[in-house]
Amino acid sequence: METRINMIKTGFLQRYKTRKAFIEEPKTEKLVRLLLQGDRIERIMCFCAVGQAPLRAVVYDVEEFAEKNDIVVDGKLPDEWKQDVGRLIGIIVYFHGYVSDVEDDLQQTPKYFHYAATFHKLV
Repeated sequence: METRINMIKTGFLQRYKTRKAFIEEPKTEKLVRLLLQGDRIERIMCFCAVGQAPLRAVVYDVEEFAEKNDIVVDGKLPDEWKQDVGRLIGIIVYFHGYVSDVEDDLQQTPKYFHYAATFHKLV
């Protein structure tokens, strides 16, 4: 698992150099571990395969993580953190051969997240 985490962190830093503080935050490593555990990665990839935003697959896990780790402030998640999580998931699916496509409206299902990118397989 350590190799996968380091690969994701390195890929994130190469693409988003200005977001170094986010990716080096210990809470972010905990989030990456969470996303790679159990069936979450499979759910993420299944959502990509059917053209759905991969964030949809784990949005409740991410929101619960944010609440438990005191990232929620005054009942809201910081926009910058939400964007960084989207970027992080984008890096994870990139390593599985997917690239960003369009932004998808998540409507009213999640508590904090409202938009997420969809991805398509590189050919």
